[in-house]
Amino acid sequence: METKRFLAIRRAIQELKASSLERINHPSILLSELREISSGIKKALRPIELYWEIYGGWYALVRSPYLWSAVAIAAVMFPDWMAVDDNNVRTWAQLPLQILPNILGFSMGGMAIVLAFTGSSIFKVITEGGKENSYFMKMISAFYHFILVQTLAIMLGLICRTYSNDILSAIGYFFMCYAIMVALATAAQLFNTARIANFASTLNAGQIDAASKSSSDESSGA
Repeated sequence: METKRFLAIRRAIQELKASSLERINHPSILLSELREISSGIKKALRPIELYWEIYGGWYALVRSPYLWSAVAIAAVMFPDWMAVDDNNVRTWAQLPLQILPNILGFSMGGMAIVLAFTGSSIFKVITEGGKENSYFMKMISAFYHFILVQTLAIMLGLICRTYSNDILSAIGYFFMCYAIMVALATAAQLFNTARIANFASTLNAGQIDAASKSSSDESSGA
């Protein structure tokens, strides 16, 4: 029995070696596989590219009051992100792991609330007739931004717990502050959506169709 298992394992290893040699000896096979991998990466990154385009790119980011508020807070809190404990671990690095998961859940919940509008009359208003950069798409891209920032802040908190570096600590602390600030941006988005829903409730079907054709610029920068 053991001999049969040994022979089966040996045969599998030989087949794997033969397959690897075939790829090396036939560059076209290797290139084809690399193209497939590249195509898969592009598909995975496509949602991020679309979100960034709808969000407004760097222009929208640098105009965000939440971003500059986070920069100011991180600068003022300089002694906090420089402090280390007896084991040379940044004392603040535990905070993102304690605070941000709940805020991340709040952002995801807000996005779920917005998506719930797809079955209501307000959906016609916020989609603006299916425009690519409609209020609905801007709002979803903003929530994507919130979730992305908060996720990055959690990851940087984990990294800063392991590696004690001043520059890395400054970046991580800034992202933590920014992630907390975008929670306010999430609330602002929900408030603006509530205003639109409140207004839409006073309209009849014809007025809703007319409102859906007009552009809206109620989204707040984050």
